[in-house]
Amino acid sequence: MLMARLRTVKETLQLIKQKDSGTAITCNFIRQLCRKGIIHSFTIGKKVLLNYDELLAYLHISENSE
Repeated sequence: MLMARLRTVKETLQLIKQKDSGTAITCNFIRQLCRKGIIHSFTIGKKVLLNYDELLAYLHISENSE
């Protein structure tokens, strides 16, 4: 069983920007997906942790795409 790659919203956005520096995705967009329950997430203190792989699947982004 693979372990979920949990990341903060900011870490997630940085990883996406590494793949596509011109992306229009923002922290606010990712937070909205979490609040609406589209992407599973949970809050620890003030930080929101989400499943990075689930977000990539929702956005149809391949881990190997460039």
